[in-house]
Amino acid sequence: MAENSAARNVRSNVGSDWSGQIGLSSRQDRQTIQPPRVIGWSPHLTPEHGEATGVEYILTKSQHLQESDIASLPVVLSVSTRHILSRDDLALLKPTSSIINTSRGLLIDEAALIDVLKEGKITGAGLDVYDIEPLPLDHPIRTLKNVAKVFYEQTVEHIIAFLEGKPIRVYERAGGVYVRSVLPWIVRV
Repeated sequence: MAENSAARNVRSNVGSDWSGQIGLSSRQDRQTIQPPRVIGWSPHLTPEHGEATGVEYILTKSQHLQESDIASLPVVLSVSTRHILSRDDLALLKPTSSIINTSRGLLIDEAALIDVLKEGKITGAGLDVYDIEPLPLDHPIRTLKNVAKVFYEQTVEHIIAFLEGKPIRVYERAGGVYVRSVLPWIVRV
């Protein structure tokens, strides 16, 4: 795989729907990342709510997607949020952007996401939710190199290795800092 410029952008713009309780707790969890700019869009987000939670309010979804280096979806699945990221929305992302979805698979048009990833139109995706769960063994997402896939078996593998004192997928960075990465295409060592 060619050198990934997303590693240079990982501290740029983290975009998310931060308006609800899921988003607020996600925002608090990500405070340790210290991105210079956390942006948010939601039909329910107001500038005041964004300011109170440390999120820069973005007026439109398209502007949000065009500016996000990492687009995260801590969103509840409902009639109004199904395929909140459509094929047209995915086309707005920068080639250096990544998507993280740990909420519900149906938030993203999965067929469109697969196409965008196959065509290299975005850097990658971190997914642990899918349209069909468990993900079928012959599903195209399983073959994509630019997708960090988290499956139940991997979670169990991580826990057992940690409890045995042999953590896996641990990387050493300059300065002796250890980072566990489920997004190997973002974190380069």
